[in-house]
Amino acid sequence: MSGRASCFALPLLTRQIPSPLPPLIPFTHLRPPLRPLHAPARMTSSPSPFLAHFRRVVPPLSPTLHKGSSGRVVHLGGSPVYTGAAHFASLSSLLAGADLSTLLLPPGVPPTPFKILSPDVMVFPLPPTSDPAATSEAADASFSPNETLRGLFGAAHAVCVGPGLGREDEAVALAMGVLRYALEDAGVAVVVDADGLWAVKERLGDFAGITGRDGCPAVFLTPNKPEMGRLVAAAAREFGRALSGPGDFVGL
Repeated sequence: MSGRASCFALPLLTRQIPSPLPPLIPFTHLRPPLRPLHAPARMTSSPSPFLAHFRRVVPPLSPTLHKGSSGRVVHLGGSPVYTGAAHFASLSSLLAGADLSTLLLPPGVPPTPFKILSPDVMVFPLPPTSDPAATSEAADASFSPNETLRGLFGAAHAVCVGPGLGREDEAVALAMGVLRYALEDAGVAVVVDADGLWAVKERLGDFAGITGRDGCPAVFLTPNKPEMGRLVAAAAREFGRALSGPGDFVGL
C-alpha cells in the first residue's frame, strides 16, 4: 500500500473505533465453575455392581507402586498394511490403566512406524521362525519363544491376539501358536480380537483342543456381528450340527 493510500485509510479506520473504549466483558459467567481436581467425585450410597467389581480389580494408587504394578498387557498384532489397529489396541491398555503395554510384531514387520505412533508402548519385533518352510498346520506346534518372550508372557496379566495381524497363513499359524503358548504354558488370560478371530475360525478344531495350563483358561472372544456369523458357521461345519446363535457357540 502506498503512502498516500495509507494516510487516506487511517482516518477512516480510526473514525470507526469508539472512544473511550468500552470495558472488557468477562467471560467467566458464560461457563459453570470448574470442580477442583482434588475434589472427590460424588458417590451414591449403593455403588453399582460394575463399580464394585472395578474396585476389586483395579489396585488403588499408592506411592509404593512401580511401573507394572497396575497391569502388564502383551499384544500380538500389526502388519505392513494394518498399523492402526495394533497401535490403538496397545495404547488403549495404557489409557485403561495398565502400566506396561508391549506390542509383539510378526516377523518382517518394520517396528519404526509403531514406535513413532506409540512412544509409550514397548514394540518388540518377533524373530523369524527357525524353519521358514514349515507348513501353517505345524508352525504353531513348533512355536518356541526365546527367553525374552517367555519373560514377557510369564509376567503378563493378559494377552491380546489379533488387531491388525492379517489373514495370511503365516499370520493364522502365529496367532494359534501364541494362543496355545499363552494358555497352556504361560497360563495367562487371553483376549482374541479382529484377525485373531479369523485364525480361530480357520483352526477352530485346534482352538477347541487347547486345554490351558490349569484346565480352565480365561479366553475372551470379542466378535462383531459378521465375525460372530463366521464363527457360528465354522462351528457348525466343524462339529457337525446346526447352531442357532452365539449361545450355542459359547456352549461348545
